[in-house]
Amino acid sequence: MKRKLSVILALDMADAVAAVETPGEQAGLIEDLRRAAGDLIKRHEGRVFNASGSSILAEFGSSVEAVRCAIAIVSEAAHADSIRIGLMFGDVVETEGNLLGDAVNIAARLAAVAEPRSIVVSALIHDQVRAKIAVPSSPLQPLSLKNIAEPVAAVSYHPLDPHRRAVVNVTPAVTPHRHASTRTVVALGVVAAGAVMIAALWSRMVPTAPVAAVPATSASRPGAPPVAVSTDDRAKRLARCADILERVQSGIASADDRKALQACR
Repeated sequence: MKRKLSVILALDMADAVAAVETPGEQAGLIEDLRRAAGDLIKRHEGRVFNASGSSILAEFGSSVEAVRCAIAIVSEAAHADSIRIGLMFGDVVETEGNLLGDAVNIAARLAAVAEPRSIVVSALIHDQVRAKIAVPSSPLQPLSLKNIAEPVAAVSYHPLDPHRRAVVNVTPAVTPHRHASTRTVVALGVVAAGAVMIAALWSRMVPTAPVAAVPATSASRPGAPPVAVSTDDRAKRLARCADILERVQSGIASADDRKALQACR
């Protein structure tokens, strides 16, 4: 057994199959849908690991490709009016090519609650793709899913719904109160820490009284006092340090930024 993180796509075509009367027609429809969906999944670098009855399960290494694939399926596949898709990112266990785990179960449950020709994605996937893929969407209330201990925050995508075109890249649904509270406390802590550091930098770099400039030539004499820094220079340095601090807190700071921040302390 191998444990790993994957994006799971669950496709439910039960409505399409139910609309067909004879068993022979149902089998033919399932085969056609599997072939069409399988081709699109492969085109978007995914892998079908389970196809039984009226459902298909596939895994992806990229949330962006998984969402693009789901949009392509509900947009291009025959009988897509009756297709529902769920997407979940999480920990899975691979056994002889098959995948097991909560991520698989949740993806299937999300597909079951999706509207026909729509996609329900976990809030985590939405956060990963919202800046890269513009798709009409609407937040859902935290979902209580069968055999899943915690409510799941999710967003519903409606690629072909003209009435939702104006709603693009919306904020994902909030998670339960205790998780939201934890995130709020962490965010306030980061802001407070940043405020304290900037205040400390200001107190160290801004003089309480004007400092007379010392001729530059005195810096070359042994024992001479250091050259004074003007208030304008200190303000520029403070602004530069504040910019570096913001990049560090946003997680986009480079190694040089972190070294420069040490000099600001």
